[in-house]
Amino acid sequence: MAKTKNEIDKESMFNKIMPSNLINKNKEANQAPTAEIEPSPSQQSQISQKQSENATVKSTADLLSSGDKKNSFVKRKTTIMVNVMEELVASKLDMAFNKFNCCKCDKCRQDVAALALNKIQPKYMILDEDEVKDIVNNYDNPSIMSAIIQAMLTVMSHPRH
Repeated sequence: MAKTKNEIDKESMFNKIMPSNLINKNKEANQAPTAEIEPSPSQQSQISQKQSENATVKSTADLLSSGDKKNSFVKRKTTIMVNVMEELVASKLDMAFNKFNCCKCDKCRQDVAALALNKIQPKYMILDEDEVKDIVNNYDNPSIMSAIIQAMLTVMSHPRH
C-alpha cells in the first residue's frame, strides 16, 4: 500500500529528530533473529586495534596506581553550555511568586519564565558544572527582575487556564 504525503512527512521528520542508532536498534528488534555474521577483515583489524588501545590504557593505569597514590587519575570536570539568563530567571522566579499574589501552578510558572526570557537577551557561557551556581549567585542584573515582574503581570491579567 502506498504511503500518503502526510505519512512520508511524519516519517522523514521522525528520522531527522530521532538519533539514527535508536532507529537501527528498533529495526533490529523487529527483525527475526538471523545467523551471526562474521566481521570483515577490515572490521577485525579495527576491533583488534581497539582492544590493543584498551590494553595500553589499562597498563598505564596499572603503572600509575602501582606508584604513589598521589598519581592516580584525576576526574576531569565536564564543561557545559549554559544560558545564564535562564538559570537566573529560574532562581529568581520563586522569590517573585512569593511577593505577588498570583496563581502558582506549573502552567503559569512556565508562562512567566517564557515571557521573561523572551524579554531578556540570552547570554550563553561555557562553564564547569560547579561554576554555574557561583555565576548565578554572583550575577546581578536588575533587568531580569523587571522582566519577571512584567511577565507576571501579563500572566496575571491573561492566565491560560
